Amino acid sequence: MKNKGLNYLIILGLIPLIMGFLGKFNWVFDLFSHFRLYYLCYFMVLVSLGILLKNKWQTISSASITIALMFSFFDFYQPRTLNEVDNGEGLNIVSINLLSSNTNVDTVLTYIADNEFDILFFQEFTPEWEHHLFKILERYPFSYSFPQHGVYGIAFFSKLEIKDHQILVQERGNIFANKIEVEFEEERLVIIGMHPPPPISKSLFDLRNLIYDSVSKTMEESEYEIVLIGDMNTTSFSPNFDRLINNEQLVDTRRGFGLLASWNARWKFTLITLDHAFVTKGLNVLNRGVGNDVGSDHLPITLQIKRK
Repeated sequence: MKNKGLNYLIILGLIPLIMGFLGKFNWVFDLFSHFRLYYLCYFMVLVSLGILLKNKWQTISSASITIALMFSFFDFYQPRTLNEVDNGEGLNIVSINLLSSNTNVDTVLTYIADNEFDILFFQEFTPEWEHHLFKILERYPFSYSFPQHGVYGIAFFSKLEIKDHQILVQERGNIFANKIEVEFEEERLVIIGMHPPPPISKSLFDLRNLIYDSVSKTMEESEYEIVLIGDMNTTSFSPNFDRLINNEQLVDTRRGFGLLASWNARWKFTLITLDHAFVTKGLNVLNRGVGNDVGSDHLPITLQIKRK
């Protein structure tokens, strides 16, 4: 009876795990791909139960799955090289999903004032947020913004002069990705900010994946170093994420810094990583983190880089 009970628990855990790996084919399956850390914790508990109940084969089965899942997290926690931990001056970038309904204006303004960010990228940037953030324009004289009611307004604020800018993906009046170019360490740097829709229906799932394809093509065609940043409405465990980062030149900036979960800030016991930053290999990541709670359902993500 004890063996049957553990068998059922193993199968119960395998169902959503396997569904997640099939997320390339269906938006519902894709939703199950994001909780791999919790599947890992679940099977670690089953290993403990198997040992406690002295069920050899169930313990071995659960341990095998646990070890396999652990490999998914290796890159995020591997040691960094001396070159990578250079503490010299760099470019500081922050991405903040403001949440269109967020009324904690002073909290956002204080967070920005307390940190020396060079470039700000905002998502869910509404006309109301544009009005409130006008107060920081003296410190960020260059901007490229598209305020919109709802959740698809985006904006860049920069201390560095914006040399060029372009809308990359626009659909039905909504801007899902744009880019700016700045001079950084005497060379041009491309910064792509994106905020695709959440894949909570087939049509939104397909649209999000098309946005990934479009941004990926733009990066492949660029002759400059690139920073890709924003709320990408997926974790890196989704099989669809490869559509965005299939460029071998891209590096996940979390490498050596951990998972850095960013959503949902309101339910911290179920946090997952929906906000990401990637850079091309000519850029060195000095620091990467998540910021303070600013009243949004997303935590800000921070990035400090310099050229190699």
